[in-house]
Amino acid sequence: MNAKNIFNIDVITVFNTYDVPFVTEGDKHSRPGWVQVHCPFCEGSQGYHLGYNTVKAYFHCWRCGWHPVLEALALLLHVTEHEANEVANKHRIDTLVAPSSHFSPLEALKTPEDLSESLLPLSICPELSNGHKHYLRERGFDPLELEKLYGLQSVGHLGPYKFRIFVPIIYEGRMVSYQTRAVLRTAPLKYKACAKKDEVIHHKHILYNADTAIGDTVIVVEGVTDVWKLGAGAVATFGTAWTTQQATLLGMRWKRRIILFDSEPAAQERAEALANTLSQFGGETEIATLNKTGIDPGGLSYEEAKKIKRNLLRRKGVNYA
Repeated sequence: MNAKNIFNIDVITVFNTYDVPFVTEGDKHSRPGWVQVHCPFCEGSQGYHLGYNTVKAYFHCWRCGWHPVLEALALLLHVTEHEANEVANKHRIDTLVAPSSHFSPLEALKTPEDLSESLLPLSICPELSNGHKHYLRERGFDPLELEKLYGLQSVGHLGPYKFRIFVPIIYEGRMVSYQTRAVLRTAPLKYKACAKKDEVIHHKHILYNADTAIGDTVIVVEGVTDVWKLGAGAVATFGTAWTTQQATLLGMRWKRRIILFDSEPAAQERAEALANTLSQFGGETEIATLNKTGIDPGGLSYEEAKKIKRNLLRRKGVNYA
């Protein structure tokens, strides 16, 4: 990938000029390449959660995620965004940066720790129950494969997640959150995630199955069941309501993004909006749709999913197992 000019800012001079408290490398709240400040977007106690990356020139809070530079700067300096732009230009640094295909805006986070066992649903079982295995088979899934590849388990009869399928969310090899899938028709919510306050990383700030997408191309789908059919190289946004953090991760980490949302008009509108957002990162973004009306990737057979995935990825010589 070619190097490119990035509009960087001498934020240390700016923060000193405007009396913005900050810490740098050597402080427990910071690390090399970061200048940490109190996040103006977060509620609750202050703690230097918002960091400015002095190499990649962006803001990221380890609580609430990525934020546009001028918006963050305006709040920190108590000025308008127009005035923040003038300050940024005055303290502009033109740097030559070679972007990495593996860069993620989530590098601002400390190395994630595993979700505490005490925060897992009550009565969680070590494997899928017979009832849940039957439910998955009826929908064309292989329960044993899902247990092996994605760590699916069952929740028993206790607690707010009772009788649900437990889906761990893994990021950089660690469980940082989870989602659950209802199997009872009477359940008010089909999907129910870990409480945000208990998550190591908010699940809407990352992508499901991202650890398996090690190439330059990724297929972006809506939900976990879509990923289960497509396998390695497919990631999910946990619904069509994708977030800025997820779009940034997609744009910075992969050079080619294939959006495969459901065929309904509302889903396609969200796919087009995501594609437009990703265009600012360069690379290639395309929207793909299934020929079968009313069928999402999770509703395909394994053979159909394998064929579609192969056709999409091999256009550029990419091949995921």
